[in-house]
Parts: sequence; structure tokens; C-alpha cells
Amino acid sequence: MILKFAAMLKGDAVIIRYVLLVSMTTAVLGSCNETECESCIPYFPEGMLVHCTNKHLTGLPELPYNVYELKLSHNSISVLKTGMFNITELTQRLTLLFLDNNKITEIQSSAFLGVNKLKHLDLSHNINLKSLNSGALLCLSSLQYLDLQNTGLVSLAQGVFKSVPVMEILLLPFNNFSNIPPNSFEGTRELKILDFSNNNIKTLEKNAFSGAANLTHLNLSSNLITNIERSTFQPLVNIRNLKLTYNKLVTIDTNVLQPLQQLHLLELEGNQWDCTCSASNFYRWIQSFHGNVTGPLCATPQFLIGKGDLGHLSSECYIHCPKHEPKENCWLPPTTAPPINLNEVIPRLTNLVYISLAFSAISVGVIAAASMGIWLIKRQQRTQSAVSIINDSDTE
Repeated sequence: MILKFAAMLKGDAVIIRYVLLVSMTTAVLGSCNETECESCIPYFPEGMLVHCTNKHLTGLPELPYNVYELKLSHNSISVLKTGMFNITELTQRLTLLFLDNNKITEIQSSAFLGVNKLKHLDLSHNINLKSLNSGALLCLSSLQYLDLQNTGLVSLAQGVFKSVPVMEILLLPFNNFSNIPPNSFEGTRELKILDFSNNNIKTLEKNAFSGAANLTHLNLSSNLITNIERSTFQPLVNIRNLKLTYNKLVTIDTNVLQPLQQLHLLELEGNQWDCTCSASNFYRWIQSFHGNVTGPLCATPQFLIGKGDLGHLSSECYIHCPKHEPKENCWLPPTTAPPINLNEVIPRLTNLVYISLAFSAISVGVIAAASMGIWLIKRQQRTQSAVSIINDSDTE
């Protein structure tokens, strides 16, 4: 009983110490306005976690000092003004900032002035943002993760990402890009993952990925891509996963893929591929590729529809290209030999056995006769020699 009571006292002491610590922290760092924020929690040693979501905010709420994570999701903020976050409460430790699902239409130049320790920025689902000016991301020299999906973006100012040199992940899906502006990624030396899926991109132009030399994952799925210029992927020497699914590609020039020496996975499902002789070079490229290719499925010619991925077709389809197009039955497996009819084979084998035995018997007879003849000749010679010796003796 005493031990149990002591344990209870010990547990109570821990709780009391925690409450006192939180109280002291609140006294030192300040607290949140409960009408503006649902939670304001110390997170040692990083700082404060402040969540102010669904509060109809149009600007920053009252904040404690040393905010580490600030969540302002699902509010009514419309403009990120210059120097908006440059306040003592945020400049010391702010690392994660969530501004998704607001009504942001403009990010003024140097809006993030002062928060140069920020690593994670979520601006997704601000559907009327439309564009980023060249100074929108200034002062974010430590930013590693940027989410801009579903923000209505149609264009990017040239050099907009130069101010985020250590960014590793950039998400731009579900926007309205019709192309990727040249040199958009100049200065993004640490960019590893880039997602441009679910846009309206039709052509991939040269210099689209200039500066993104360390990119390893590129997602261009669910666009309208019909053409990829020859030097488009020239900078992507470290790409490992390239996703081009559900576009409008019907063929691809193998020279486009030549720079991708580290490529492990090429995804092409959902494209309506032309599998006539125009696909022969790509077919051979797939056969020599040491990684994996998923898709594409043939849309033409008619007899190859539904016959599997291009890379799994028989080589017979392209062995005579470009002189002759694939033949209708080229995809079929090699013809098998007809089944053996034992009723026909056994009599033939029996006859062969008899013939072989006959030849063997004749051969043995010939050999025996020859041997006997040789023996008789030699015997006759010995007899004659003996008679000659006897006659010579009588004469003497």
C-alpha cells in the first residue's frame, strides 16, 4: 500500500511538473487567442505548435513567441503581403507553414521576408492563385518542400525558383499549365522530386528542365503530351523514375531517352501507341533496357490491339522493318510440331530395325567369308612351303 501510494505521488509529481512547465512556457512565450486558434502547444525543444484552422481568418492571428509550426489551413486569407511574416514570433524558429485551402490570389514580393528557416510550405488548393511573380519566394533559402497543387497556376515567372536553392520536392499537379517555361528550374540544384501531373501540357520543349540535374523522380502523367523534343531530357542525368502515363503519345524517339543513363522505371500506360514499323526502334530499345517499362498498349494496327505491352510482343513483328510492316499473325507464338501418330511410326520403326538387322547380318557374313578366304590362302601357302622343304631334302 505504501509503495502504491508512493507511486501515485510520483505520478502526480510528474503531472505537476509538466503543468508548471507549460505554465512557465506560456508565461514566457505567450499564448494563443482561443477564438482564433484551436491549439497552441509547446513542442520541445523546437518551439510552439500553433493550429488556427477554419477560423475565417483574413490575416495572421495573435501568436506566441518561437512558433515552430503554424497551421492556417481553411481560412480566408487572400493576399500574402510583403513582410507579412517578418515578426518576432515567427522569425526565430518557424519551420513548417500551412496555408492550404485559403483564398490566396497574390503573393507579393518578399512576403516571406524574415522566415529564412522555413523548410516546409504548403500553398495547395488556393485555386485562384494563377501565377507566381519572380519575387514570390524570396528569402526562403532553407525551403525543402513546396506544395502548389490545385492553385490554378497557368504560368511561372522566369527564375522564380532561384530563391529556393535547396528545395527537394516541388508539387505542381492539378493546375492549368500548357507548357513548362524554359529555364524554370535554373538554380534548383537539390531538386529530387517534381510533379507536373494533371495539367494541360502538350509539348515538352528543350530547356524545360534545365538546371534540374539532380532530379530523380519526374511525374508528367495525365497531361496532353504529343511530342517530346529531342534535347528535352538532356539535363536529367540522374532521373530514375519517369512517369508519362495517360498522355497523347503515339511514339517516342529513342534519342530522347538516350541521356537517361540512371533510368530504372519508365511508365507509359494509357497512351494510344502506334505499333507499326514506327515503333520498331523503341521496341528494340525496350529489349535492351535493363530497367522496367510499363505499357504502352498498341492502338494500331488493329490486329495488335489487346495483345499486351509493346515490349512483350514477338520480335517477329519487327524483324522485317522498315521494309515490311508487321504481319497479322506476328504476335502469335511459334507454331508447334504436329502430334506424333504412333500407329504410323511403330511400323516404320519396325521396318527400319529389320533393315538394320539385315544389313548387319550381311556385313557379318561378308566379313566372315573374307576372313575364311584369307585363312585358306595362308594355309595353302604354308602347305606348299612344307612340300617344297620335303622335296629339297629328298634331292640331297
